[in-house]
Amino acid sequence: QSRDTRVSTCQVPAPLALFGHFVHPIRNATFKITLDTNSAPPPLSMLFEDVIALSPFRDELMGSSTNAANVLSFQYLSGDDCTIVVSKNAGRFRIQSGKF
Repeated sequence: QSRDTRVSTCQVPAPLALFGHFVHPIRNATFKITLDTNSAPPPLSMLFEDVIALSPFRDELMGSSTNAANVLSFQYLSGDDCTIVVSKNAGRFRIQSGKF
């Protein structure tokens, strides 16, 4: 018998909606990560349109005139949450959560 370690990996694409759903924006967070970009960020409603389409308050999330257009909070099936905030003018993404 060989004592070599054997490792097998497999990548399977899965839809984000399989792991949770969007909830109303959550403002308080313990951990925050800010990403600066040198270009204008795309609208969150465009990046996550497949998951937003399944949300019970999709009309509110897709509205461009509301604050929800640049803030999305995702709640995982475990109950943990993650919020993404996009700066409209500065080209920044902020990812924040109560757990790291």
